[in-house]
Amino acid sequence: MITISFPCILAPTALHRLANNEHGELATFRAAVACSTIMYIRSITSLPLIIKDIMHSDDAREAVKHGVEGIIVSNHGGRQLDTCQSTIDALPDIMNAISSEVHQIDVHIDGGV
Repeated sequence: MITISFPCILAPTALHRLANNEHGELATFRAAVACSTIMYIRSITSLPLIIKDIMHSDDAREAVKHGVEGIIVSNHGGRQLDTCQSTIDALPDIMNAISSEVHQIDVHIDGGV
């Protein structure tokens, strides 16, 4: 399973601080997973690939397009991000977006149900 929406937090080592010109806590973050990363992982394994933190129909369609076996509709800790759409509210649009796709996938939902 790959979480796609939340930035990865890196340990701020001395070498990392020297190599990074950003200041403060921002220097310990890197971008969330890109489609190219998902395509690379897909190319090196035959294991089922499940993408977590899908909250938009466009992202669900991209997941299907890249041949994943499943998605998890998740807002990555909505109780901390209380202005986010709930997963149960996002589910209908996502299901409508992928229901006509040839490649059918498993759809799971977490929290906010």
